[in-house]
Amino acid sequence: MALVNLSLIISIDDFRGYTAISDNFDSNTLAAIIVRATDLNCQEILGTALTDKLILEYNAGTLAGAYDELYDSSKSSVKKMVIWQAYVHGLSRFAYKIQNNGISKTGGDIDAEALQPDELGRLQREAQGTLTLYENRVKNYISNNFSDFPELLDTTPEFLKVDLQKSKTDYGISATPTRVYNDI
Repeated sequence: MALVNLSLIISIDDFRGYTAISDNFDSNTLAAIIVRATDLNCQEILGTALTDKLILEYNAGTLAGAYDELYDSSKSSVKKMVIWQAYVHGLSRFAYKIQNNGISKTGGDIDAEALQPDELGRLQREAQGTLTLYENRVKNYISNNFSDFPELLDTTPEFLKVDLQKSKTDYGISATPTRVYNDI
């Protein structure tokens, strides 16, 4: 099944552009990472109904009003939130390749130096800090404009409900007063 034909909440080109991921990575692999981030993180924050609405309208090119502002503006950016959620999920996948004969390190040429675990950890902390910034902006925007999104009131049992709690972080990327720094 070609995952790139799925309705994603962000484009693979935006994902590549914001994260500087080269064209060497297969679009199906990147689409799978975006789907995982959407299912595990984005939907947990926005709830299933609002996530589904944004995916539908993004792919139809009909985002408007509060939905467009929530999706990508200076006040909120679900787009950037999902990009960084996917990047955090994908970091280990970028360093390793899973195949029938096992798991191996990826690398472009023979002289390529393998990424050390502490370097991968640093990349993950930096990405998580950026992700937390965008998650908190999205949650703040939704909290301040809750009545603009009737999907947040959807009580369908199998749907995840919206979660507007501030993201917890100890990454310390800024001293923003709206950020919550807690021990994880």
